[in-house]
Amino acid sequence: MVLSTPTLLLPFLLLLARVYSTYGDDDDDLLTYKLNNGIHIPLVGMGVGNLQHELIPQVVSANLMPSQDIRLIDTAHNSHNEQILGQAVASFDAASRAQTRGGGGSSDKPPPLHVVTKVWCNDELEWMNCEEEENNLPQFVKDAGPPPHLDKQNAWKDSWRALEELYNEHAAERHRSAGVEVMFGIIQRRQDSPSAFHILSTVSRELTETIQSSNPDNVATQPIATEATIMLAYLVHSNIGIIPRAAATAHQHENSPSSIKAVIQHLTPDRIEKLERAIPALMKGEKLYTSVSFVNALEGAILIHWMHPDTNEEVVVSDLIHPGSVEVQQTHPGHIFVAYDAERKIRKEFVVGAGYGEEQQFRVEL
Repeated sequence: MVLSTPTLLLPFLLLLARVYSTYGDDDDDLLTYKLNNGIHIPLVGMGVGNLQHELIPQVVSANLMPSQDIRLIDTAHNSHNEQILGQAVASFDAASRAQTRGGGGSSDKPPPLHVVTKVWCNDELEWMNCEEEENNLPQFVKDAGPPPHLDKQNAWKDSWRALEELYNEHAAERHRSAGVEVMFGIIQRRQDSPSAFHILSTVSRELTETIQSSNPDNVATQPIATEATIMLAYLVHSNIGIIPRAAATAHQHENSPSSIKAVIQHLTPDRIEKLERAIPALMKGEKLYTSVSFVNALEGAILIHWMHPDTNEEVVVSDLIHPGSVEVQQTHPGHIFVAYDAERKIRKEFVVGAGYGEEQQFRVEL
């Protein structure tokens, strides 16, 4: 067991590793980083910091089993459960004759278990300087919330948003970045971004069918591909470590390395492209539309009408568009637009075929 005790100023900013790392060549290395000191660190962990103390032994035991294969557990000193966690790991080793502690990851030893704990910055400890550590943080981390050493009650509330700026503004450095507990903050935005969540759900359904069809005889033990699993797998695929917390067995299964690896193996370029559009929108709570443009290639002016999908009523949605001009509309896949010339002698109908977050151009011509 490898024990780390980093001092971090955002309680949800876990494993802030400002080091270069690479994937291994082995398939099992899909879910690990090789740090520049040679240590392989798991990209998928399990958080127990806020877990009820009486649940920790059962949750730890279940998730260290090969079917779940958790190799990183995160907690915090303020959770007062470090001793309980250590006893749970020792009990698992004794009961299963496993060797999670001190494992070297060689052929005759299982990969080691990494346990990460965190402490609040405390100037009463001689080796801590809270203001200095706060000043050394990247600005996008500072912007996620107030300094914890000045406002412990509120610092954590929007700390997950550090990933939003990290993802959008520091994409080139994702391989250096941190594991952040983000699921609650992002998934709860589905009401703000229904179209983006629809993309996530569509990918979830597709991958569920794919995974089930590959092994139809063992549906009960198959990996799960829920929206949460897709989100976690996409983050790991983007070289971002994740440490979800789950007390329920079903949630532990959907957050497990086995489920996440199964999803990553089926993330085709087309699916990745869809998630590239959906996930940033979910992070920001933005509505996602389809952008369509109409180019007037006629000799006279035209008007664009939108057709109501239920009543077929045609509603004017543009001003006069003169020859050579372009009109842009935000709409939804499958919606229908109709272009008329000024005398309504010419009628052209256009069906939107692009998806959410995509663009499509129509030429209005004879």
